[in-house]
Amino acid sequence: MTDEKRDRPTFPARRVPRPAPDLGRDPIDVPPPATTEMTQAAHANTRPAFTAAAAPKREVTVQLGTRVGERTKDLLDYVKATEKQDIRTSIELAVEEKYGHLLPRDV
Repeated sequence: MTDEKRDRPTFPARRVPRPAPDLGRDPIDVPPPATTEMTQAAHANTRPAFTAAAAPKREVTVQLGTRVGERTKDLLDYVKATEKQDIRTSIELAVEEKYGHLLPRDV
């Protein structure tokens, strides 16, 4: 029987799963602040972070799932092909032109 086992490949011993490093820590707890020397050493080789002034301003958008008629869809597709502007821009421009006077402009 020992001869049969020698013909089989030897596999390394199975590893036992290790517990997570934060096993006993409460996830709501905040880690203690690092010392200044440790922080400077850790960030010595990193790129500088973007400042708030350098970040571009993002426009807030809202998902608008609505159905349109076939003629409207065909018209939007035509404008997309000829004017090279996406459907969202076409709808926003049309709504702004028709109803833009009802709301005050943002400054």
